[in-house]
Amino acid sequence: MIVKILSAAAGFNGVVYNEEKRAQGAAQLLKAENFGFLNLAAGSLKQEDYIRYMTLVANTNESVLKSQFHAIISCKGREKGAEELLEIAEQYLQRMGYHDNPYLIYFHSDTAHNHVHMVSTRVSKEGKKVNDKYENVRSQKVMQEILMQDVAYEIKAYLTKALAYGFSSEAQFKLLLEREGVKVTEKEGQYQFIKYGSVVHAFAKKEVADRIAKYKAPDARVGQLKAMFRKYKRGLTVEQFSGLLKEKFGIELVVHQAEGKSTPYGYTILDHASKQVLKGSQVMKLDELLSSVNREDKIQAGRELIAKLSEDRGLCYTSFKRQGGNRAPCQQKGRDPHQGR
Repeated sequence: MIVKILSAAAGFNGVVYNEEKRAQGAAQLLKAENFGFLNLAAGSLKQEDYIRYMTLVANTNESVLKSQFHAIISCKGREKGAEELLEIAEQYLQRMGYHDNPYLIYFHSDTAHNHVHMVSTRVSKEGKKVNDKYENVRSQKVMQEILMQDVAYEIKAYLTKALAYGFSSEAQFKLLLEREGVKVTEKEGQYQFIKYGSVVHAFAKKEVADRIAKYKAPDARVGQLKAMFRKYKRGLTVEQFSGLLKEKFGIELVVHQAEGKSTPYGYTILDHASKQVLKGSQVMKLDELLSSVNREDKIQAGRELIAKLSEDRGLCYTSFKRQGGNRAPCQQKGRDPHQGR
């Protein structure tokens, strides 16, 4: 989320710009507030009406030569719609001191990123100039405070998701949060969740400890994983194997290395399909996982491929590789794969 305050202006050309966009169908007026009696005719007002009223308010303090406040709040792509951006814009105007002044909020979606324009007066109806000292600095701080509210909801969602997994240690619990970009620290019997350098949420360590105490290893699932690892690891490097597990089975391998060391000391399995966190050693020893692919294994994997292709003439090589060995018919343009065999 980005906020930018445009240069102050003597007139209200921000209204002209947004109303022209609106006439072209490229903008939508979301809100017109604090226009006194004009609010009663909100549906039929023209840009001249808004400008006339804003000018009237601005003229109550002749020492303010550039009376227009014009700012833009933009989100990434289409991640937020008009209503969400309107809510953020109103919070922003409130914290910046413009919420009681006449203001207009326009929504634009004619660029790659949804955004809103806010146009207001730097003079209140009482003739007082809005404090604009260090305005650009305050603007960024205000936006960060607003965003942190959203981040708090985000962190709580990550926490709820993590608590739905089975895990046997604090380290495994923390790993689930850290994979979402959340730093986890501890203080006074609580886990503190940090995002963008600030503590956003806290959670009692005791609740996690209680879950760990009740943990029971999913023996049936561990057995399935052992069979899966034996079946697919042979003939693949650890990078290839990890990619296959993640794409095909929803299983993520997290290899652990000490700082400054190139040799891993362990790994963790995040089984998103069954919502389990497992020590890698429960399924396959580390040295076996990291073992280099020898020539015989490559040849054997190739023989298995040829055998499978021979059994099913409708299976093409590229489909086999993409699907990890499951049957996928080979589509050839203008030809039935079973004709002429």
